[in-house]
Amino acid sequence: MTTYKNIPIYLFLFFALIVNIFIFNNYRVEDIDDPWSLSFAYNYTHNNYEFDRVYKTEKLGGVAYFGKIYSYLYSSILDIAGWTKLNGHIISSLLVYLSLFFWFKNFTRIGIDRNKIFIILLLMLVFEPYVSMGNKTRSDALAYFFSTLCFFFFMRKNYTLAGFVGMLGLETHPMGVTGFFYCLAYFIWQHKSYFSHKKVLIKSIILFALGILGGVALYLSLHYKTVFNIGGELDHFTRVSGATSNYLFSFFFESKKHRHLADFAIFLTGLLIYIIKKMYKEDKFPLILLSVLMVESFFLPRGNSNYAVFAYPAFLLLLTTVSFSIKKTNLVLLFVFLLMFPQYAYLYKMNYRKESQVDYINEVSTVIPDDGLPIFGSANEWFAYYDRDFFYFYLIDDKPEVKECYLILEDHFRNHPQSIPARYNHRELISEITHNDELIQIYYLLDDESES
Repeated sequence: MTTYKNIPIYLFLFFALIVNIFIFNNYRVEDIDDPWSLSFAYNYTHNNYEFDRVYKTEKLGGVAYFGKIYSYLYSSILDIAGWTKLNGHIISSLLVYLSLFFWFKNFTRIGIDRNKIFIILLLMLVFEPYVSMGNKTRSDALAYFFSTLCFFFFMRKNYTLAGFVGMLGLETHPMGVTGFFYCLAYFIWQHKSYFSHKKVLIKSIILFALGILGGVALYLSLHYKTVFNIGGELDHFTRVSGATSNYLFSFFFESKKHRHLADFAIFLTGLLIYIIKKMYKEDKFPLILLSVLMVESFFLPRGNSNYAVFAYPAFLLLLTTVSFSIKKTNLVLLFVFLLMFPQYAYLYKMNYRKESQVDYINEVSTVIPDDGLPIFGSANEWFAYYDRDFFYFYLIDDKPEVKECYLILEDHFRNHPQSIPARYNHRELISEITHNDELIQIYYLLDDESES
């Protein structure tokens, strides 16, 4: 390949680096998932609360059924580095980049040409599911890493470790089960080799089962108090978020103002070319992997678009396979650039703030007296009072027992409509802060009539 033909690839690499540098920690001004997830970790590791108590009133969420490994990992780092959104995003981003490294190893093991692998990894750096996952503190990044690592060990015939790591992923988040689906796709692809040596197959199954059993034992040691009620949690997992469809349908057709329809069009075009040109006769694995993960999307019927990233290796593998086969890789990269550049430019413009969140957190954290009273505020303000009795603003109406508290009242979009509940007849404005042209008022509230 002559040098000038590589120029579009180098330019796309530069674009990928720009995206990952400038969008990092600027993906959203305020994402409720950040403090929500970290509050699980903090309240469990520091206060031994297994259920969510910051954002919900019912006993759902938290780490009672999943996520204690995530809690230990993030807490052990953030206790040293500091409980900030930036530090949480650094951990998640590092897990994403580690996952990409192991996908490089996985695709190499499968026998994919390194030029193809390089393009797949470039696309992973740019497509929104990966950028989003690295800019959230959700447990998805850790579950994705364990799923990728499970596949890594499975292909290297270290079946015990594969089964154990797969269970680590499942304990981290239900979507961690995807590691086993990656393994299933590889098993289907190589089934003739496996069944040609039946004794080896039986031994492999036993070793894999032992690893899974080890993971089950670890899971039970972490969740023995609640494991027998897990059915209710899984029912909740499949019902919330308007989950009338699977996560792929939600991602492509329902989420974020249909911005992912273009992604779907790219992948559908690639799939049609793959089938029409009968590429599956020479390279079956992309279709097998995609089919298995499509089945998984129905196996876990929750319409949360964040989970689409678990299926993206299949989409990107198929797209890259087709682009190399028809010699249109540069055209694909150009199309992806033209699709993604306006989106990330708009995202950066919308999320750019002349005053940093760190400055705001440092300022607001000094305003409210350390007198033990509950605090109600927005998602971002959890980072100022994570070690206090802090609750999301909307819970103030669901906690009539709270007679005395502080309220951080904002006039911007984050918590609208936001107002002081009528039951608090005594209202004292103790501070006003202007941050990025937004007025934040901090009140001391007292329901003294109920005391009389």
